[in-house]
Amino acid sequence: TSEYSTTEYFGGVATVYAGGTLNIFGGNLVHAEGKTVKRGGGVFVNGTATFNMYGGSVSGGAASNDGGNIYVAANAAFNMFSGSVSGGSVNTSSGAGGNVYVCADAAFNMYGGLISNTNTAKTAKNGGNIYSKGTVYITGNSVIEGGKADFGGVARIDGGTFTMDSGEIRNGVAGNGGNLFVHSANVYVKGTAVIKEGNAATGGNVTVRYSTANDAFYLQENAKIIGGTATDGAN
Repeated sequence: TSEYSTTEYFGGVATVYAGGTLNIFGGNLVHAEGKTVKRGGGVFVNGTATFNMYGGSVSGGAASNDGGNIYVAANAAFNMFSGSVSGGSVNTSSGAGGNVYVCADAAFNMYGGLISNTNTAKTAKNGGNIYSKGTVYITGNSVIEGGKADFGGVARIDGGTFTMDSGEIRNGVAGNGGNLFVHSANVYVKGTAVIKEGNAATGGNVTVRYSTANDAFYLQENAKIIGGTATDGAN
């Protein structure tokens, strides 16, 4: 039995079915205006499928539920080497992942490229750019910037594992966690990674909330969290 009802619409531009692989090297995948999509306004990556992005762009996606541009379902993977994902949005009263939504048991690996949301308006309730319950790895010259949400202007990490050893996260705006809002997850910010210039009421750059003693946020090696602005404390 499929996890998703056949009456619901997924993947405004493309759906990668279980076991399949989509590779893009250039061009632009653009969500069609007026098309109603529940998850994955640009690309829906179904279980055991893989989406590899070597260039090009996915932009302007909109979803009524989650994953404005890209939705990565359980057991699927999204690998980004270059290119850009930008301008996505979801339902701002309940939706998650303005640009990218990563399910539990799914993986998002970012080796380069740009994920951005420069809209001044809110782009999601949770995770203006990224929402993840799965495994996220960020490295290389990757940049994730902007985004506006209630929780996690750039990203909300809501379980699973988040590892960042280089690249930058910057310029998010939120009520809680201008750049990152972390809840019940293991987060490793290390190497030369930089998180900077977030803006929030609580936690200018990072807000951390845990429900068990097994969860933790680690800032290691030469990684930096700098330049946040908040009404209750800078970072």
